[in-house]
Amino acid sequence: MAVCSAWLSNTYRFSSSTVPNTCYKTIWKHIAAVRLSLPLSCRRRLATTASANVLPLPDQILEVHAIKTAANYNLTRLDAMLQRQSMFEKQPLLTELQHSVRLLRLAKDTMAAEHDHPRLFIFSTGTIVSWGHSENVLQALMTLIRPVESESLSSTVVAQEREVLQYQVTSKPPSLRNGVINISSQAEEDALAPLDESQVERESLMSNQIEDRKIGMGVLSQLSFSHALSTSVELGVLEAELSQYAHQMEWITTDIKEGRKIKISRHHVLQLYGGLLSLRHDLNRSSDMNDFYWDREPLERLYEATCRFLDVEARRRLCNERINYHSELVELLRITLSERHTTLLEQAIIALIMIEVLFECIHYAERWMVG
Repeated sequence: MAVCSAWLSNTYRFSSSTVPNTCYKTIWKHIAAVRLSLPLSCRRRLATTASANVLPLPDQILEVHAIKTAANYNLTRLDAMLQRQSMFEKQPLLTELQHSVRLLRLAKDTMAAEHDHPRLFIFSTGTIVSWGHSENVLQALMTLIRPVESESLSSTVVAQEREVLQYQVTSKPPSLRNGVINISSQAEEDALAPLDESQVERESLMSNQIEDRKIGMGVLSQLSFSHALSTSVELGVLEAELSQYAHQMEWITTDIKEGRKIKISRHHVLQLYGGLLSLRHDLNRSSDMNDFYWDREPLERLYEATCRFLDVEARRRLCNERINYHSELVELLRITLSERHTTLLEQAIIALIMIEVLFECIHYAERWMVG
């Protein structure tokens, strides 16, 4: 990490006079690719180092941040709260997403006067995605929506499980290349390719396309990227919970390995099993936005490309494998406790039989002595 930090710092010290303009953009993209391939702690360190230099970023390369602060948000209560404050403005979004996501802008955003890309997406799953805003704005939004949170996460988890990507506004179609998101600031009317559907479905599709174009392809492409970032952050929180669960189970595997008697109650085993079921459910549940992509193939491609870049499916598969391992361990505990319980019952039955035999022997001895 230290080598990467020093290399990036030296790279930032280059001036425009020493690097040809034709190579400048290529060098920056390589820097972004290396930066995003590092662990999150190193990424933040490099970002801090970079911000301390005076070299302007080429092509207005900015950052998009995704964080998860709670299990879910009450979007209805959020709408009511937004009407009672003046810092953020709710922007129109697709009707079919009214239960899944909200789009916000700063009410007095000097940058928005010239650019329309700084946006804030709030997902009902407890995730915030901030495009081109400072940390102060993000903290202000977190404070605002805290009353609508359900099962709030600790500040440590929120700080650790954060996704950060770089983006730039271009005239090209939206894409993700070399770890940098390219978005368009203008809605492209022909971005959504027409689909060959029946007449009835085509009429419904046409109404969707009209609404899409009213919102704008720039907003929808940012929404697709934001959804992928939100999915990755949610998965990161589940990975942290699974690691904590594994830490809680570590003593059991140690006792089994060393042949010690496992001191655990059946109630505790049921709690462990319930925690696994909850993790598996949260890990594999379908998103409320899955139906959003079925007639929007370009947006689906953006979402899938970002998920591939963030290794979402590979990480989810690994988490499922870890859950399977812990399930086997919990099942072993359940079988062990069940056998222990059965053994106790058998011993109790044997003791009762022995007591009955003893009494019969006493009665036999009494009858023998009387006779």
